[in-house]
Amino acid sequence: MSAKVKKNYGPYFDRLSEPEQRAVEKYVRKLARLYPELAEKATAGPGNEGTVYVYIPRPPDDDEYLKIHWEISKIGPAIYEDTGVDIIQMPARRE
Repeated sequence: MSAKVKKNYGPYFDRLSEPEQRAVEKYVRKLARLYPELAEKATAGPGNEGTVYVYIPRPPDDDEYLKIHWEISKIGPAIYEDTGVDIIQMPARRE
């Protein structure tokens, strides 16, 4: 399944450099292969100490969240190897 790349991943996406934005797009495409419904809701912005945060909704069930977090924990290091951009997955705030 191919995820379409959004033009913007939230209000802070424009604060990222072009290489960081491209890294976020790669991250979300990989995320979409596992969890397309989460990838559609992903947002991104600058993190601490040069990292980029990608926010995804946190399921209310802790066991489900841990399973998802474990499965996608390998995406960030793969993106770092490919782009040099350090991406960390963060839970999005619940509305």
